[in-house]
This record gives sequence, C-alpha cells and structure tokens, in this order.
Amino acid sequence: MKFFLATTLIALAATGVSAFAPSLSRTTFSDAKSTSALSSTRRNDIWKTLSVLEGPSVCWGPEGVIIGHEEIDIKEYDNFDMFLSALRQSGLENKLKMIGPYTLLAPTNSAIQQYKGVLDEETLGYHIILKDVYSDEFEGPLETLSGHFVTGKSEFRKHYADDALIGHVGQTYGTPYPIDVICENGLIHAIPSVLTPGWEPPGAEDQLTTRRPDMDLRNGII
Repeated sequence: MKFFLATTLIALAATGVSAFAPSLSRTTFSDAKSTSALSSTRRNDIWKTLSVLEGPSVCWGPEGVIIGHEEIDIKEYDNFDMFLSALRQSGLENKLKMIGPYTLLAPTNSAIQQYKGVLDEETLGYHIILKDVYSDEFEGPLETLSGHFVTGKSEFRKHYADDALIGHVGQTYGTPYPIDVICENGLIHAIPSVLTPGWEPPGAEDQLTTRRPDMDLRNGII
C-alpha cells in the first residue's frame, strides 16, 4: 500500500490541523520523563502516547522581534501529525497498540515535509524496531518491522539510527527532541529526518561532501 505525502497534507488541511501546531493538551518532554516513573499500568501504548506527545519547540527568531516577541519565545511545536496520519492510512496504527515491545523512531512534521521519497508501508515499518532500544543502546544492526535492519552507531557521545541523530537538539533555545519516552509497549524517540530502507553508511570520500541536517541547523544553513 503506497502512501503519498500529498495525501497527508490534504488530510491535515481538511481537519484544520497545522503541521506546526501549538497544543496545550500535548504531553511535554518533561511530562514524558516524569510519566516514566509511574507504574506501567498507568502508561499509554505507543500510539496514544505519540498522539499527545509534544515535539521540539520552534522559536520566533529575529522575525518575532518585529511583532513584539523575544527571539527565544516559543512560536509553535514541530509535532508528529503527518507521521501519525501516514501510519494510520498504512494500517500500522493497530500494530503500535499491540503488546510489543517496539521502539518507534518518529520523524517530526518538518522532517516529513523535507522527505523526497514515498511514505509507503515498507518505509514506515522501517521506523519500528522490534525490541526496546534506549537512546544509548543504538549499536549495530537493529531489526525493524519492514524486515530491514537499521544501523545503530555511537560516535562522540552521540547516538544514531542510520544517519538520524537520536537526541537532536534543534534550535539553540528550543526544547529538545523527546527521546526515551517510555510507553506501555515500548519506547519513542523523535528524529529529525525520515529513514530510508536499505541505507548504507557513506564511504570516506562521500563523508567529505555529505551534509547532515543537524549540522546545517547548527550552522544556520536551514
């Protein structure tokens, strides 16, 4: 079953949901951490948790000063509405309500907007690891629901799933991407890019010219 990004955009427009929606009802990262201390009987499954989880904040920046905001004031949140819509239309919603355990790598709305490929069931299943993997445990091949293996790597105290940074910071004054969000049937880590099945690490020559989204943000390129 193929899922195209345009379908998600149309569905969100029809329901009046913004891709970057400030939502007071969502669970913040600090809330998620405090929730992890509760008993498992009080936790929601991955699907319900992601539905209310607050993504990284987006600050106003210089444009906000013109209309009376501080640059570091929060403008909106980069949430997961598009990813949820894609999972629902591909039939993976019920999978994330099952016993598990699973680890869901959840791209934000901006990550999906920047993705050039097709969000089909294979690609979406590639974001579901078939066991619990905490952020500091990304090492070696990790089997996913799609049958492909995500490559975990730790380097310079940072952890990656393929080329996606786990624990991405985003804007300098923004709230971080939520990670290690404990659910009844697994874990959630927000990521800044969409993963592609069959990804292979670049060779030495490619590494000199490959750009990473996290470095572009840090350098002010995007």
